[in-house]
Order: sequence, then structure tokens, then C-alpha cells
Amino acid sequence: MSQEMKIETPEIDDSISETQTDSAGNTVSGEVKWFDPKKGFGFIIPDEKGPDVLVHYSVLRRAGHDMIYPGAKIKCFATKQEQGWQADKIIAIDNSNAHIPETSPRPTSILQSIEEISDFKKVT
Repeated sequence: MSQEMKIETPEIDDSISETQTDSAGNTVSGEVKWFDPKKGFGFIIPDEKGPDVLVHYSVLRRAGHDMIYPGAKIKCFATKQEQGWQADKIIAIDNSNAHIPETSPRPTSILQSIEEISDFKKVT
């Protein structure tokens, strides 16, 4: 009694693929739509037609990044999940057109405005 085993391979939606496909998924290039570090995720708008791609904080951390900014160009491997496309591996990030917010001054930048009011006293 022999049974044939049928192996189904998932179809790859190449409407989101830019140029190549490998074992990690489709290579996607696009622009960061938004990223919220408090929520831990954001989205990429692909250069090619197709749905937005989710980028999770854990994927950024594996690539050595803490944050991505709106307008930044990004290239990644993405796979189709139940909820939609998701970045699995960051290949490159270009912040040259990113909308990076101005940060507040670092605490060391206010040291010049501190006035000494007395000498140091040794305490135990």
C-alpha cells in the first residue's frame, strides 16, 4: 500500500518583487511610510506596485538599526505572511531623503551655562 505525498509550494506574488527572489523571499525596495518605535513597527511603500510591507523592530535590531525615518529609502527581503507582506532582513537603508526630526540638546551641551557657586567639599 503506497501513498503518494503531494508537496505544495507556495506561489510567490511577484507583483511586489523588484528584481530577484531567493530563499528569504522577494527583494523589495521602497520608501519608509512611517515607523513608530513605541509600537515597534512601521511600513514601507514599495517602489514597484503592490501592498505596503510591514517592518518590525526586531528586524531592524538584527540589522544593527534602532530606527527608520519617513522618506528613507530601504531595501529588504520580504515574505508573504497571513496578514500581508513583512520584511525579514534589511539589506540597506539610505537616510539621505529621510525626514529626521531635530532632537533636543544633549545634556552635555548645557554644561557651559552652569555657574560654579562654591568649591567642592570632600564628603564621606
